[in-house]
Amino acid sequence: DKSVDQPVANHGDTVEYTIEVTYESDGSAASNVSVADPMFPESPFTSASAGFAGDADGDGLLDVDETWSWTVEYTIPAHDEAEVNPIVNTAVVTGDDAEGDPLTPKDDSATVLVDHLPGELFIDKSVVPGTQFHGEDVLYTIEVTYSSPDGSAATGVTVTDNDLGVVLDKDSVEFVGGDTDGDGRLDVDETWVWEITYTIPPHDDAEADPFVNVAVANGFDY
Repeated sequence: DKSVDQPVANHGDTVEYTIEVTYESDGSAASNVSVADPMFPESPFTSASAGFAGDADGDGLLDVDETWSWTVEYTIPAHDEAEVNPIVNTAVVTGDDAEGDPLTPKDDSATVLVDHLPGELFIDKSVVPGTQFHGEDVLYTIEVTYSSPDGSAATGVTVTDNDLGVVLDKDSVEFVGGDTDGDGRLDVDETWVWEITYTIPPHDDAEADPFVNVAVANGFDY
């Protein structure tokens, strides 16, 4: 039986796994009991391993009235785009019966969901400075970046600009580039860029001058 004390954790958190092994038989004990778990470099675990408890009579044999247990810690590594989430790892116990014949291996798994810490979007909108006349085109440039405490990316990133009447995403024709790895996520080392051409409309006595418009970046954490 394998369990973990935190089913949800952040990058950098240390979680504690507990592995428990029992044995059912005609009353005889199991020998050479060990637990393999590829997540831990100190595996396989035996009665001589750190964090072991349960060999009540100290004979190195797993008796039917004993529960052997190991407690091991694991630190969730820094975020990696290729990481598997949730983290599912499996422990496999092996041993021999009283006659020295191999027992059927048994396994159990424990799962930890990595909860990414939310970051912060940043947006910078610029236009070529100067005075423009009615009917002229102006070019707006919008740049969006993302910062997060664990290095994870932002997803579903869009830019809304009501004054220009657009909602922009990575697939918009105005998207210039910036998704360097092509995964559709705004990574912390990327700057996504859109360029929009806007034609100053004909004069209207109710027009706002200067014309100030606001772009808003939206998205979700990883």
